[in-house]
Amino acid sequence: MTEFSLWVMNQSPLMIATDIRNMTSIMKKVLLNAELTAIHQDTRTPPAKHVGIWPCSGDPLACQMWARPMADGSIVVALLNTDSKAHKITLEYARIGVSGWGTTTNATVYDLWAHAEVGHAVGSVEADVVSHGTAVLRLTR
Repeated sequence: MTEFSLWVMNQSPLMIATDIRNMTSIMKKVLLNAELTAIHQDTRTPPAKHVGIWPCSGDPLACQMWARPMADGSIVVALLNTDSKAHKITLEYARIGVSGWGTTTNATVYDLWAHAEVGHAVGSVEADVVSHGTAVLRLTR
């Protein structure tokens, strides 16, 4: 799921080398995620930018934050954990680098893997990210 998440955020070519008639359930969950695929296919905005790191372990690059402003005004963020244990990663909206997103911004948070609204967050968003996992969230004002 992590690899696919980063491909989506960066609008990388999506190709698979498997017999689609025999895909496993996890392969189907990943490759047939219509919400993530729609973000990937939205060519009205540029690919995501690396907007920072979160100090989660001794490896300075273990927890990374990516953001991609979308044409509808929402922001899609990917919180990446490459460490061997789970971490809570926090992204302050000011790091996104988009006018109007800052410490007082109230956003609805939607988890694109869970297909569910997970609440509201003011000034920053955080997620518990499993080892080698990525949380992909859509933030809407």
